[in-house]
Amino acid sequence: MSCDNMPENGHVMRNVTCAYARAVDAELAAWIEANVTFPSTMVDRIVPAVTPETLDKIEQLTGVRDPAGVACEPFRQWVIEDNFVAGRPQWEKAGAELVADVIPFGRDEAADAQRQPILSWRTLLSGGLSAH
Repeated sequence: MSCDNMPENGHVMRNVTCAYARAVDAELAAWIEANVTFPSTMVDRIVPAVTPETLDKIEQLTGVRDPAGVACEPFRQWVIEDNFVAGRPQWEKAGAELVADVIPFGRDEAADAQRQPILSWRTLLSGGLSAH
């Protein structure tokens, strides 16, 4: 399952996987097309840049100095297209939203992605170093 934030990521993954399989083995491609599901998803959770303070906080909480540690915002949203060939894990128990169509959920994400560069350029042009 693709969790890459691009529109219709599951459909893209299916097309690429099946095209590759057809190039290698037509029987394999037919099996994949009949038995494998590629639901689209939308993931929303911001992971800001790691700072020395972030690493200090992680060490304080875990007792381990992890130079690869990351932190993230408390908000999270995972939307999964409920389109499966033969059952699925109960991801909703972990907070995922199973929906018929993921596209409406990605519109806000796409709009935010388009606004972010505008804020960055405006900040730089006005002499700032970062936008908050």
